[in-house]
Amino acid sequence: MSLVGPRPCVPYEYEKYLPRQRERFCAMPGSPDSGGIRQEPHTFEEMVRLDVHYAQNLSWWLDLKII
Repeated sequence: MSLVGPRPCVPYEYEKYLPRQRERFCAMPGSPDSGGIRQEPHTFEEMVRLDVHYAQNLSWWLDLKII
């Protein structure tokens, strides 16, 4: 587990993800998730978009920005 990253899911949830949504798991799971500490609720698609962006752009700078 990492300090920052997408929240992990249980195996039965993972099976329901579309291939493009599974890209969010290319990064180590962590907390807070890659959307940062959320001030407002996000839709599932927004959460996936933020997590995929994080997985594709891993960096210490992005981690610091999220934290």
